[in-house]
Amino acid sequence: FGASVGHAWIRMQVVDPDALIELAATGKLDMSGAAFTQIATSAQRQKMERMLETELAAGGLGIGFLLDYMTRAVDDAELDMIFAVAARHGAPVFVHVRRGIDGDPAGLLEVIEAAEQYGAAVHICHLNASAMSGVDDWLDEIDAARARGVDVTTEMFPWTSGSAAISSDVFSRNWREIFAIDYTDVQWAETGEWLTEETFQTYRETRPDGQTMHHYIREEWNRRAIQRPHVMVASDAMPLLSYDRKVVPNGAGTSARILGQYVRDEGLLSLSDAIARLSLYPAQRMERIAPAFARKGRVSIGADADIVVFDPRTVAAMASYAAPFNPPTGIHSVWVAGALAVQGGELVDGVGSGQKLTGATP
Repeated sequence: FGASVGHAWIRMQVVDPDALIELAATGKLDMSGAAFTQIATSAQRQKMERMLETELAAGGLGIGFLLDYMTRAVDDAELDMIFAVAARHGAPVFVHVRRGIDGDPAGLLEVIEAAEQYGAAVHICHLNASAMSGVDDWLDEIDAARARGVDVTTEMFPWTSGSAAISSDVFSRNWREIFAIDYTDVQWAETGEWLTEETFQTYRETRPDGQTMHHYIREEWNRRAIQRPHVMVASDAMPLLSYDRKVVPNGAGTSARILGQYVRDEGLLSLSDAIARLSLYPAQRMERIAPAFARKGRVSIGADADIVVFDPRTVAAMASYAAPFNPPTGIHSVWVAGALAVQGGELVDGVGSGQKLTGATP
């Protein structure tokens, strides 16, 4: 396990430290505050740059960049600073690009241009959710950039809703036009309640930290994305903090949904191709920043013994938007660093074989 350097958290420390104090005290994050809406001063930008440098030097696995959540706040100077820092450290930028109307590639082209200008690596998070019906056009742009030598990769997730705090910047914009949905297509994540305009506005005022599930993604977009070469699979999961607070099912069902539905049931890709998208390609993306990943995503002599044993005939996701914590079927066992961690769908007590990986891990 490991983590990138969170640009958003650094920005909060610099631009709106009181929000971090509130977060520490209550566990609630309001994404409508200054850190997500206010353009940084030159002095603040320089401080963020120093902090990014420090955390990357300490082993951060790249820079996590929630650009779409702070569209009004991040100007060209800050965007350039982030990609320049990433380039100096050989660190990938994992970015949620700025979102436009369905299919608009402007947000994608913005970060590809920055990566190309500074010689940085960039990874486009959950392409299907951002590109929407423009999946093929976006992937064509990525292919063209790769042909020019830009280090750009991407991923998709096999679900049909997004998940974001109700205070997120997108909900302050023309979100119904952007997503082509209405209030009644949005759920309050922790209870599953379907919202109305009235309840949506009430939650924005009283629970700005609360998560939504907005149902706008089409299976057609997912199928088109997963069949393009080298598109990885990632969960885009939300933290599983309590069984009493529902979240999207991504955390419990993503891999099994790919292997069961997209491979076995629909035949969209081969089993070996799917496994590579789930394991090998992500490991290869990380090798430049963390050499230890050269031992991940492979079954070979000298590789780390991180192995999932499953039955391709029965593997299936059981998690759903109504029951997001249901574990998958068909998973026989999970081995982490050579230690048995899951057996017959149950966690093995007392196993702590996972290791923290950093950019300094050999």
